Amino acid sequence: MSTPANTGKKYEILKHAIELFRIHGYDRVTINQICKAADVSKTTFYYYYPAKDALIADFYDQVNQFARENLVSILSAEDAVSQLWQICEMYIRPVAEAGHVIARELYVSNLKNDALAIAPGDILLRDAMIMLLKRARQAGQIGNPAPIEQLYDALVYLMDGISFIWTTKKGSYDLIEGSKKAFDTLLLPSDRQEP
Repeated sequence: MSTPANTGKKYEILKHAIELFRIHGYDRVTINQICKAADVSKTTFYYYYPAKDALIADFYDQVNQFARENLVSILSAEDAVSQLWQICEMYIRPVAEAGHVIARELYVSNLKNDALAIAPGDILLRDAMIMLLKRARQAGQIGNPAPIEQLYDALVYLMDGISFIWTTKKGSYDLIEGSKKAFDTLLLPSDRQEP
């Protein structure tokens, strides 16, 4: 899992749980199996997580934390569009690496808890992404003439949609590659898009 360089017990539990979910499926993994894999007691597990489904919410929080921690390196990329793609990829890559089973549980958790963590207004780096869209527009790097706020919303909905379809198709295509193609189609002029 490409998330923060966290070495605490909580992260170890999460890391092993996500790996077990990826291999065996969320419903087939027990808390006992997670405790054994992470080499912790059930008491330690419950100290960090009230239930198994709390692991899924924490996975998404770890992805957000990873994005926040790496914002400085992102902003050193060559241009605003490249920086924007790196932010998108930082949200997509951990999900792709964890697998479609984890992505399914992220969606289920969002629905069960009436959470909209994947909605445009709830993205942690929303302001940074809008700023990059404005910079890219000013530099003539974006071919789509839609207003910036609409472009931002469309980009988030597009990335969510590709991830959702990837999840329902059980990971049958490369999520990162599919997301990049859609990103390019939405934002870049046709002469800058990869074939």
